[in-house]
Amino acid sequence: FFFRRAFELLRTPGTMGFIATNTIGQTTTKKVGLDWMVAHGGIVFAAAPSRAWPGEAAVIVSHVWLHKGEYRGDRYFNGKPCEFISNELAATRPELARKPTNLRANTDFCYEGSKLAGTGFFLESQLAAEMISADSRNADVVKRCVGGRNVNEMINVVEPRWVIDMEERSKEEAKEYYIPFQHLEEHVKPQRLERDAERYPRMVLQWWKYFHARQGLYRYIRTTGIERVLARSRVCGRHMIRFVPSSWVFTEGVVVFCFDDFSSYGVLQSTVHDLWLTKYSSTMKLDVRYVPLSCFRPFPFPPDWRASRTLGCVGRECYEFRENLIITTKMGLTATYNRFHDPEETSSEIQQLRELHEAMDRAVLEAYGWDDLAQSARCEFLLDYEEENDEDSAKKSRKKKPWRLRWPDDFRDEVLARLLALNAERAEQERLQGPPQKKAARPKTRKAATEDHPEFDFSE
Repeated sequence: FFFRRAFELLRTPGTMGFIATNTIGQTTTKKVGLDWMVAHGGIVFAAAPSRAWPGEAAVIVSHVWLHKGEYRGDRYFNGKPCEFISNELAATRPELARKPTNLRANTDFCYEGSKLAGTGFFLESQLAAEMISADSRNADVVKRCVGGRNVNEMINVVEPRWVIDMEERSKEEAKEYYIPFQHLEEHVKPQRLERDAERYPRMVLQWWKYFHARQGLYRYIRTTGIERVLARSRVCGRHMIRFVPSSWVFTEGVVVFCFDDFSSYGVLQSTVHDLWLTKYSSTMKLDVRYVPLSCFRPFPFPPDWRASRTLGCVGRECYEFRENLIITTKMGLTATYNRFHDPEETSSEIQQLRELHEAMDRAVLEAYGWDDLAQSARCEFLLDYEEENDEDSAKKSRKKKPWRLRWPDDFRDEVLARLLALNAERAEQERLQGPPQKKAARPKTRKAATEDHPEFDFSE
């Protein structure tokens, strides 16, 4: 709002410089802010994005300078001359400012987890065991579950947390599971009835169900019969994914990729996908918020990647070494990858993990047919953002610098340019194929999720 209001008040020609949180160059904020201003005659001529606030607040900020009207001056990025600054506040090539197109081929494979909207759905493991022991049928609705922190921190992929999941059962059907239903009636119903029924009809009038059930995710798992899926924390400072059983319930803190093969792990855990999602995600401070619609749907996978034996082999080797390392050191994904990105970490096991990631990156680039890039792909320790030290430097001296083992910016730009070109090619192919055929209507095995209010359906 302040950017746009200042821009509207600015004369032509004129300049303005503001400080904002680093979300100013991301997703929807960028769309209604910088994108709008550039479309109405503005030019970002200088920027210093992702800088730590020098005061006590734990905030990452961006410094942005805009010009209104024709601009013939120099451009500066982090104080250094550059040729172009994108609306994402990156010193990059002009062609990288293009927005990618969502691909139909990616529609069914990535989901956010269920939004429960009620702490009463969760169970301690002992109570879950007692419910199942009292009536074995309760195992239909008393299930293991996993959240984003669990994905990152658990050592063995065995999650002790439990949850009640009535799926889309009607109230009469849910009552057949007497003990779990009574638990929900006591611990969920009171919370739900406090909400506005007119605004949240499903949440209030169908209180035994999850608010956003994500039944599309679980339906896909049942239809394909896959026994495991890849998952990552929806908001996380590192891109880290791992296999978890598909029979679990996934909470809203998790993003689920419906792949069960190591080739898919290799692509999704690679630096290729990491740089893509870093560009098209939003952030909380510097933690990436993975949004399937912008991070996954447009992403162009390598051709026939799941059939690549080479990619499958290097993906398996990297994954199994990493999981064994986690068990041996009793450190979860977060601690392991903090060591991975620490330039002062020189242990043999972390060095080997870095080498396996590098081999996986080369295999992914080769799967795209980019052998020239595969031969020169080398990661370096680079800073995520700049720090402005306060006068005594006391606060900053206690913090580790934000190092990340990644590709240099020029190399990242070249990979991103090729991904965008491939995205445009795939999108054009899908356009020429015409609109997708409508799927046949699914038979209704249970009463509709919105039997009381058919105009509202949040089950998907």
